[in-house]
Amino acid sequence: MKKKNLKENTNELIGQVEQEQIEQNKIELIGQVGQEQIDAWKHTHTTGVFALIVGGHVCYCKKPSRLEIAVAHASYANNNIGYSEYILNQVFLGGSEEIKTNDDLFFNIIPDLSRLIESYKTDLKKL
Repeated sequence: MKKKNLKENTNELIGQVEQEQIEQNKIELIGQVGQEQIDAWKHTHTTGVFALIVGGHVCYCKKPSRLEIAVAHASYANNNIGYSEYILNQVFLGGSEEIKTNDDLFFNIIPDLSRLIESYKTDLKKL
């Protein structure tokens, strides 16, 4: 296991403190919307509404549909960045548009975009 250096430990601690403050509504994020809007999205998108938080910004996303995923795979099979951009544009409900345009913010949410697709853990058993 790799030892974390002081900077990594400090960034991790700051991230935990920021997350706690965000959850307690002590920090206003760029693009943050009210609970009424979130509830309206949840009513429309029954498979879930998710907040992606990065660098003081937040955007709200729905789960991608099977068709959206199929189009992304067909159109961007050899282009991971294009695939991620397409998915983000399809699932984006609101929040900070800068997450879509700022490379630093965008590249940091790519792993979470993949997690939007992976909802269930499956088991494969040989019978």
